Amino acid sequence: GAEEEKKAANIEEDNCAKLAAEAQQIQAMADQELVEALPAMNEAQKAVDCLDKSAIQELKNLPKPPVECVDVGAACGFLLKHEKRKLDWKGCVRMMNNPPGFLEEVK
Repeated sequence: GAEEEKKAANIEEDNCAKLAAEAQQIQAMADQELVEALPAMNEAQKAVDCLDKSAIQELKNLPKPPVECVDVGAACGFLLKHEKRKLDWKGCVRMMNNPPGFLEEVK
């Protein structure tokens, strides 16, 4: 009857309140992580903004670049091209074949 429905409604209300509290906690954690990540994202954007076509052209013309260049190129391959394996320098150069297009993807 009405008493059972009221009990069920109270149980459901408690469950909803618990879920809402959990959701609020998750939201607060996500907001904090975003606040912490934004400065790094802004710095990364500034670093990318200083790149131009000639910088990419110069980079891809290096016959034996420093290992850091290869690592960054490989990271771009993973992030932009969803590469399954780490790119070697030849693969990185192929990815940068069209400097304006590559810069567009990076930005």
